[in-house]
Amino acid sequence: MRFLILPLLASALAAADPVGLWRFGVGSVDGQPARIGTMVLTGQEVIASDAAPLRLVCHEAPGITAVLAAGSKGRFAVEPDATGGRQLIFDLETGAVQLDVTDKAPYSGVRVRGAALDVHVTGTLFVVERPRRDADYVALVRGKVHVGLRPEVARALGKAGDLELLERQGVSGDTTTGIGTPTGLNARPQIAFAAGMRAGVADQGSGVSDQGTGWDIDLAAELTGAGLEGSSLGDVAGETGGIPFSEMAEDLVDSFSELGSAPESIADQVSENAGSSSSGGGASSLPLPPSPP
Repeated sequence: MRFLILPLLASALAAADPVGLWRFGVGSVDGQPARIGTMVLTGQEVIASDAAPLRLVCHEAPGITAVLAAGSKGRFAVEPDATGGRQLIFDLETGAVQLDVTDKAPYSGVRVRGAALDVHVTGTLFVVERPRRDADYVALVRGKVHVGLRPEVARALGKAGDLELLERQGVSGDTTTGIGTPTGLNARPQIAFAAGMRAGVADQGSGVSDQGTGWDIDLAAELTGAGLEGSSLGDVAGETGGIPFSEMAEDLVDSFSELGSAPESIADQVSENAGSSSSGGGASSLPLPPSPP
């Protein structure tokens, strides 16, 4: 009997946990196409399409939102901490991810791991990019984060590094030199553009690229419909025969893929579509996707 129980226990311990609900965007999970409503499990490879970002809301902690830039790839994990709690971790493999953490419960902590850096989060909004295979860049929009080296990188370099990044600062790190010196950011980096058109996060923040914006603008959140959830536009079907926001969102993503870049705001376009569907009474009232430039 014990020979049967041990394999069952091992498989139970190794079982993947539901960790993220796919709320907007097109991409894949472990090589399978994923759309709105797909549940992401720990250990699964999440890839955003090259056309537009995708947004995931944490399954157990709705106060944690992750937006993957177009063409980005990574995996979620849940690991124990020193006190017996559970940490939510996102391992960024390529591209960029934006995390907005307003409430991390029931997790004891939230971390993002890149090539060299290990970013520990409290309550904050920040962007991590992996511009090269061996390098990372962190841009803090608001709140505070602790940035350190991954343990294996620190051992290889023979040095430890840990600093607290302040609001509107950025810092780089790589597997050769470790953590750099934080610098002030002149603009708010955005990850809402198509993969081939997005400038580097560091260049946006420094002003080398004009894709950076004012600090009160979050194009990735707007593009992925974050501000519309829970509003009257969140589901315009009701009794009017309109279209659920999730369906309109997918149509908009397809339209943006033809454009190749993000619009200034998704809210205005969705509002216009919602009004058209309410007056016209169905999907035929929606405008056609824009023509390629």
